[in-house]
Amino acid sequence: MQGRAWMIVLVLLLGISGCKGLVAVDENNETQTQIDLRQTRQDLILSPDERTLYVNVGNLGLDVFDVTTPSAPKLLKNYRAEDHTYALAISGNTLFLANGTEGVELLDISHPEVLQRIAYIRTGDDNATSVALSADTQTVAIGTGAGVQLFDISRQRFPAYLGRYESNGTVMDLQFNRGGELYLANSAYGFESVDISTPSRPRLLGGVALEGSAIALGSDALQKDLYIATLTSALKKIDLTDPRNPEYAIYYDAHDAGVIWDFGFGVDDRRLYLARDREGLEIVSVETTGGVRRLSSFDTNGTARGVTLNRAETVAYVADGNEGLKVIDISDKLHPKRIGYLKF
Repeated sequence: MQGRAWMIVLVLLLGISGCKGLVAVDENNETQTQIDLRQTRQDLILSPDERTLYVNVGNLGLDVFDVTTPSAPKLLKNYRAEDHTYALAISGNTLFLANGTEGVELLDISHPEVLQRIAYIRTGDDNATSVALSADTQTVAIGTGAGVQLFDISRQRFPAYLGRYESNGTVMDLQFNRGGELYLANSAYGFESVDISTPSRPRLLGGVALEGSAIALGSDALQKDLYIATLTSALKKIDLTDPRNPEYAIYYDAHDAGVIWDFGFGVDDRRLYLARDREGLEIVSVETTGGVRRLSSFDTNGTARGVTLNRAETVAYVADGNEGLKVIDISDKLHPKRIGYLKF
C-alpha cells in the first residue's frame, strides 16, 4: 500500500444488524477494508480520587473497576446499558454515558458498585457517539451521526435542550475550548471549530479537511495546539492561533504501527501516550523544537483502543479490546512494564 493515496469515507451499512461502519477506499475507488464503528475507541475515566476506573465496553455496557491498588484491579460492577456504549464524561459524582440510540445517560456514581440513573438525554433519531462537558459543567455537548446537540445540565434531573449544529459525518470526539468554541473530530470531514457563544445558534468558525477519518482529539494545557488521530495511523497537529483559519501538519506518522485510537498527555505536555491498536501502548516525547521522538512502546497483546493516566504520570490504564484492561507502570518512560490485568 506504500505510495498509494487513501481516502476514508463514511457510509451507512444497513443490514440485519443495522450497524454503522467506515469503509476505506483507495484512489481507484476500490473498497479495501471495513471498520465497524462499534469497534472503535474505548473511553477510560478515573474518578477524581483515582480509586475507581470507568471503561465503556461497547455492547457489554460499562465496566467499573476498583483500582485503589493499580496492580490488582477488581471489577466492581458491569452496568448494562440499553444500547452500545461509545463514550464517557465525568463531573463530580455524575457519569455521562453516550449510549447510541438511547442518547446520553446520566448516572450517579457516589457508590460505584451501585450505579443509579439520574436522567436520560434523548437525541432523537441521532445516535449519541461522543460526549463532552463545558468547563463550568453547566453544558453538555453530545456528538452524533449528524453533528452536535447542546443541553443545559445545571439541573441534572431536568436537562434542557439548547441548540444543535448540523454536520456531515459522525462526530467521533469533541472538546470544549475556553474561548467559547467547540472542537469536533468529524469522521467524514476532519476537524471543525464551532462557535457556541450563542448555544441556540452554533455556527462554524473554521475547519480542516483531513486525509483519513478523524477519530480522537485532545489539546495541550494552553489549548493553542490541538492533536487529532485519524485512521491513516497519523497524529496531526492543528494550530489554533486563529480559530477561523486553523492550520495543520502531519505531526507523527508511523504507517506500519497501526491506528492511533486514543491518546493522553503527560503532566507537563512533554509526552504523549498513544493507544496504537495492535502495537499496544506507545510513548513519544514532544520536543521543544516542535517535533516528536519515540521513547518506547509496550505490546499489550491485544488491540489497544483507549488509554488514560493517573495524575502523577506513573500508571497507564489501557483498554485492550477483547484482551481486557491492562495496567502499565510508566515510571520509567523508556521501559514500561505491565503490573496488572483483568478481563472485561
